[in-house]
Amino acid sequence: PSTVFDNAISPQRLALDWMLQDPYTLELEADDDDRIVQRFALLVLYYSTNGPSWLLNLTECDWGEMLSSVECTNNDVVDSIGLDYFCCSGTIPGEIGLLTSLAELSFGSNRLEGTIPTE
Repeated sequence: PSTVFDNAISPQRLALDWMLQDPYTLELEADDDDRIVQRFALLVLYYSTNGPSWLLNLTECDWGEMLSSVECTNNDVVDSIGLDYFCCSGTIPGEIGLLTSLAELSFGSNRLEGTIPTE
């Protein structure tokens, strides 16, 4: 059976490909599952919403410092995403539900479709 990873232009495949080439991701420890999943979820969000460029070869918490879009706790856990007025369009990905510490999510004034997962 095919998966989203078989489609070379799916947001999930693009996220995986980016992670496999990103020096910061490659330096993460293999047992750092939470950070790897968090990074993947944010990348899928990025590729699903066609927003402005905010990916950097840094910790995903530093992506937010560039655009005030991603905020993290002191432990580098994403707890807030604000993409208001980012001219995003597309579908809110289910992978956003992988961000289990997310307390605030704001997508105002964009053209996004779909629902925000509750789990």
